[in-house]
Amino acid sequence: MNGVQIFLLVNSLAAGIYLLLNAHRPQRLLALFFLILPGLGFAFYFIPVLWFRFTQHHNLYDESNVRLNLAQEDFAHDPDVAEEINEVSFHEAARVASSQEKRSLLMGILRHDLLQSPDLLQSALDDDDTETAHYAASASLEINRRLKNSVQEQEALHYAEPANLETLRSLLDAVARLLEFSLLTERETYFYRSKQNDLYHQLEQLGSDFVSETDAISWSEALLAIKRPHDALAKAVAANTRFPSEATWLNRLKLAYQLRDRVAFETALDEFLQTRLVVSEKGLNLIRFWKERSL
Repeated sequence: MNGVQIFLLVNSLAAGIYLLLNAHRPQRLLALFFLILPGLGFAFYFIPVLWFRFTQHHNLYDESNVRLNLAQEDFAHDPDVAEEINEVSFHEAARVASSQEKRSLLMGILRHDLLQSPDLLQSALDDDDTETAHYAASASLEINRRLKNSVQEQEALHYAEPANLETLRSLLDAVARLLEFSLLTERETYFYRSKQNDLYHQLEQLGSDFVSETDAISWSEALLAIKRPHDALAKAVAANTRFPSEATWLNRLKLAYQLRDRVAFETALDEFLQTRLVVSEKGLNLIRFWKERSL
């Protein structure tokens, strides 16, 4: 028994004895209330506690909960930037962090994983803090070098086994990552897009079934980048037939818009509407944008 239980037991016994001794004196029974008053106080406190414990709810009087609520209220007025900077993206942290904190965050990210999303480095490159932008520029050059080395390594593996689908896929992925990073010169972009086109040809020769919907879209983009617009549009039309989805139709419309070919755009839009495919809100907004500004 703990102290509270002993007190309640003694209080109850004392009240019972007092009641027995004064049963023939009704006027003294009024004092019984003051005798059991402390016990009632403890009862009013522990009845809710026992009830919530029995129903497996959190105790309303749990000290840790009270402290947590107070901490949350304090944080709303005065957030801990040093702590929160480890829980949010660089873009969000850059809005509230000091220059030193932004530099530390960027260096920490680059130290653990240099091949981060290109958006992160682009955000850092555009930052007002010149030191942060300098770190980002240095990291961008290093990432560009690593991605090119990755392409060369995968290329060596592929040429050792030209018929190996796995090595071809790995090489395509390496080229796609390099192009996605978009720190290439115009000549380099043309070179790697041409390489990408050749690799897709090899993939098709291994079997047309190996060319996925994503491959078909990327292939048409590569053809457009190497100044073969008619082939790019033809590839997009073929993708509509083989992969009748919103993504392939939007790709075809985008190519027609980029080529400023009104006939191709209107033809693609009419055929798209006839398919009765469900179009997402994003797709509708893109179509409206292209149609309003097109051609």
